[in-house]
Amino acid sequence: MVENIETPGAFDAAVQGVDVVVHMASPLPGAQGTIGKDNETGILLPARDGTVNMLNSAVKSPSVKRVVLTSSSTAVVDFTVPLNEP
Repeated sequence: MVENIETPGAFDAAVQGVDVVVHMASPLPGAQGTIGKDNETGILLPARDGTVNMLNSAVKSPSVKRVVLTSSSTAVVDFTVPLNEP
C-alpha cells in the first residue's frame, strides 16, 4: 500500500522483489485532496506525478521486469464543463 503516490520514493518498498508492477492508482474526483481544486491540480498533476514516481521506483528495482499502466476516463474528463457541452 502506498499512502501518497505524489511523494518521491513512495513506491520504493512496494516494488522490491516483484517481477511485474501494475499501476492503477489515480486520484478520483471528490476524493480526499481533490475537493475544491481544479481539474489540473486535483486530478491531472497528481496522476502524472504518481505515475512518474512509480516508474522511477520500478527502474531502481532489479527484480522488476514489466510495468503495466492503466488509465481512467477521469484522465480526460473536465468536470468543470457541463455534460451537455461539447
